[in-house]
Amino acid sequence: MADYCTHHRISFDWMLTGCPVDLKKMVDERRGREAAVLSTATLMAKYAQLTPEHQAIMTAEVHRSRRSATNEAP
Repeated sequence: MADYCTHHRISFDWMLTGCPVDLKKMVDERRGREAAVLSTATLMAKYAQLTPEHQAIMTAEVHRSRRSATNEAP
């Protein structure tokens, strides 16, 4: 049963209890992962529509943000 749940990304809690709360949590988690994948594609499509000047500004800001995040990490 554990292999089945893992393979099909089914919540162990929901499979064992059948509780609607666990089902909702599982569905919400799946939607979150799918939304993250879609948002990356959407972001890249919007980036491609920018002028070269605006792309340079965005690229510089992303690099600055990543540098500051790396410096803040322990």
